[in-house]
Amino acid sequence: MSKYNQDIEWIDLSNAPRGTSETRSRVRSHAMKKTAAARRASTGWGKVNTRQLPEFSITQTFGQTGSHVRPRAQRPAVTYNEIIPPASMNTLSTFHLGHPVDNRLFRPMSLTGVELLASEVGINILDLSALTEIQCGWTACAVLVSRGDYINGLVGPSRRRSTYLHSVASRYGSSPCLDAALRCVAVRARKVLGPPAQDCDERESLQYVAALQLLQKSMDHVEERKQPEVLAAINLLSLFELLRYTREQAWSLHICGAARWIRARGPGSFGSDFDMRLVLSLVSAITHESMRRNEACFLAEASWQQMLRSSILPSEAFSTRSHLAVSLCCIMVQTPGLLKDVSAVINKPRLASSHSLRRCFRRVRDFRRDLLSWRLQYDSATLIFPAPNVREPESDDVRVELLGSFYSLMISCSRLMGALNVNVIHIFEDEAVTLANEMIKLEDNLSSTNRSASFYIGQKLIVARSALETTGIWRDASHHQAGTTEPSKFNAWVSALLSPQM
Repeated sequence: MSKYNQDIEWIDLSNAPRGTSETRSRVRSHAMKKTAAARRASTGWGKVNTRQLPEFSITQTFGQTGSHVRPRAQRPAVTYNEIIPPASMNTLSTFHLGHPVDNRLFRPMSLTGVELLASEVGINILDLSALTEIQCGWTACAVLVSRGDYINGLVGPSRRRSTYLHSVASRYGSSPCLDAALRCVAVRARKVLGPPAQDCDERESLQYVAALQLLQKSMDHVEERKQPEVLAAINLLSLFELLRYTREQAWSLHICGAARWIRARGPGSFGSDFDMRLVLSLVSAITHESMRRNEACFLAEASWQQMLRSSILPSEAFSTRSHLAVSLCCIMVQTPGLLKDVSAVINKPRLASSHSLRRCFRRVRDFRRDLLSWRLQYDSATLIFPAPNVREPESDDVRVELLGSFYSLMISCSRLMGALNVNVIHIFEDEAVTLANEMIKLEDNLSSTNRSASFYIGQKLIVARSALETTGIWRDASHHQAGTTEPSKFNAWVSALLSPQM
């Protein structure tokens, strides 16, 4: 009878068929009596569920209002910043995670790829993405040296751009030579941008030697040498040399090696987005190196011009893959060949026939026509897509950089036109000087508002300064009987154009 009384409890519902709140509470309590007793008897009753994260304070702001959730209890423990460094919490930047967290309950995901490299070296290679597109050649090194810590404003999480380096990061671990090149650049960048470690110099040397050895091993392999990761490794090693500031010859060898690698593969071998971004990132450096070597650039050939134009993304207005940017690249790569041919006509007038002189003048005239046509397209595009009032650091809009490139090309074109026909030398010299002053003014206005564009145009200022420094002798009326300017004047300008002061 006692057992019967313990298992069954009689409740009178005659006056309230559906029960009162009190009777319903008694029913629920009796129904859960055995379950509650079993739970209290277990060893885990009252303990925190270790498969869940602890409760913490999250404050999120939406405009002028926000929501705030308070924890029910607080435990003395370490904070999130002690578990995850602040630099690793970029994806949580809209939240404030300030409540202490028990590190026994929180286990961060294991690091892989470039994240692991960043944790080992102390810098994320993606922070250098802007440098892979805004450096135009060895003149970039001259700008960095002359402006001290200017590089600090060009790199960092807020300065990242969508460049080939993002694709390289996703390939980390798939190619030994590419991995070594990435580590090499990361170690060097860490030394340049922050306080270096005690063994930084030794570590840098070891990484560089390993990168060169693995790159040579890949080049010796018949199949591996054709992979785009090899070109990416060469490009990264040229960036490494650029950050060392004093190894101009080594940088030149890497750029020449990249040019030979691209040419050997042929224009039909570049079809993927990664391939296109790689080649476009090297166009300025290859063009600059061709000029220094007094050679025509192979990218000016028709088949390569077609390949470059195939990289255009019609939906983009002012990115590096836009019609305006790629079209200007196609014009720019003609400059080394024109400079080489005009130099031959000026320095060897007796060997140059009147026919070759006219042909050279027509080529420069067509070059000028293409530039002026491009400027009309640029002006039209700026009316349709006006520039934002404030440019974000990670913006892919390069309209200002394109304008600076146009100025530098027009200055060179005006000098070449005047050199081939002294009858119009003053007209084109006035144009060159005006454009040079406009270019200097443009760069000066950008120095405090757009660091990356200022750095890019700063490399092009060598063209403007070479024209201003030699304008006095250039306007001299003396000339050769063939109607061309004197070789000494022309060579003085070319020397100033190709020899940036370190």
